[in-house]
Amino acid sequence: MVIAALLLALLADTGYTGSAGCARCHAAIAESYSKTGMARSFRAVQPGVQLPEFDGRTFLHQASRQKFTPLNEAGKYSVTREQFIGGFPPYTVPVDFVLGSGDHARSYLHRTNEGLIQFPVSWYAQSGGYWQMSPGFDRPDHQGFTRELNDRCLFCHNGYPLQTKLANGIDCERCHGPGAQHSKDATRTSIVNPAHLSPERAIEVCMQCHLETSSRDFKGAVLRPGRAPFSYRPGEPLGDFQIYFDHAPEAGRGDKFEIVSSAYRLRQSRCFLSAPEKLGCTACHDVHRAATRAETVATTERVCASCHQRDGHVKSGSCVDCHMPTRATEDVPHVDMTDHRISRTRAVTLPPQQAAAPYTGRVVVYYPPNAVATAKPQPEAPRQIDYTSPGQALLRQGNTAAAIAAFREAVNERPELVDIRVNLAAALIVQRNYQAAKQQLEEAIRIGPPTALRAAHNNLGILLDMLGDKAGAAREFALAKF
Repeated sequence: MVIAALLLALLADTGYTGSAGCARCHAAIAESYSKTGMARSFRAVQPGVQLPEFDGRTFLHQASRQKFTPLNEAGKYSVTREQFIGGFPPYTVPVDFVLGSGDHARSYLHRTNEGLIQFPVSWYAQSGGYWQMSPGFDRPDHQGFTRELNDRCLFCHNGYPLQTKLANGIDCERCHGPGAQHSKDATRTSIVNPAHLSPERAIEVCMQCHLETSSRDFKGAVLRPGRAPFSYRPGEPLGDFQIYFDHAPEAGRGDKFEIVSSAYRLRQSRCFLSAPEKLGCTACHDVHRAATRAETVATTERVCASCHQRDGHVKSGSCVDCHMPTRATEDVPHVDMTDHRISRTRAVTLPPQQAAAPYTGRVVVYYPPNAVATAKPQPEAPRQIDYTSPGQALLRQGNTAAAIAAFREAVNERPELVDIRVNLAAALIVQRNYQAAKQQLEEAIRIGPPTALRAAHNNLGILLDMLGDKAGAAREFALAKF
């Protein structure tokens, strides 16, 4: 569903050709740009692609008691998941795409008939590199191999899809616009050069991906009516493409620091507000080459010195060290980013713990200023699949063995879903396999949220009563009433 939507988003007459032809005239820029994080932000796993982190070293996720092993079998990459209990066979998912440059982290995607699925484990570059759970997955009842990649993720990690294929990373046309006419006439007027745009339009070319007001509580940006997900063109007002929303001031979330909050934080800075024409993204960043941190810091120092004299100030260190410190991001674990809010003093707070309850407070229009909202952002609901009906139908037919097999297959695919385990336990009770049923109910209670556990506690009470444990049964029945 997702892939189909992406491939239909662009028609043949949009003027996009892909960036392969750009290198014929701009070879040096194309070569240097290919080494940047943006160019490497998305790629298909094809022969020759090297992923050295798939070295067979196992990672055990304690919360879900699941073991993950990244495998490389003759250049074919996959991740195998094994459950801690239950005797389930390993569940292996091939890697079809890589999401992220690896400068900070890499996630992995599997292509299905319905879209792209993100893996529950990712590789993080800190401390030499290690595997951990993907953002939002570090909990007992994580989504497993079912989280769909949405348009918003692909929009900011890739070039625009062309007819029957996805691009590999952010390409030339994402910042310079459609290149078909320019490839024919080679004139400067037939292509967008962000350096020749007004400061407001130029920074919006970067903000199309680097302005994220919220990644967790609600969808921070909503498309304008009639706009497709991949219809923004460099040089047009970003507000004509989509409206950005933010937490209301009373929510106390103005200091949030997320992995894609660089533009959001920069726009809070007194330096930027006083001279936005001088502090666009390209004042400090050369987007055409992979600069080292030392090179970027040196460039930033020169920008600071154009307004601020260093006389009487500290004699060592850089402006960036104190006024743009590196911080841990709130929404993505194991990643440190530069805080682009240029503060007078170094006052960095620790990332707050994510609240268990979803945000239900007021939201306000953030960008463009004074825009009138035509839609309200809503939380993104995951697609729901019924994993229990096939097994239940077999159980009603009296085919207990087949029902157990169906439930076991479903549990192996979604071991974090409580209702599947409860159904499997019921079938095991019919089969008089009481210890296995008890094990499944206890695991369901361990991993599941309280609101989903009434049936598990009730059924475990019935089972314990059958096994003669009257006190244990009474305890479970009491818990089933909460």
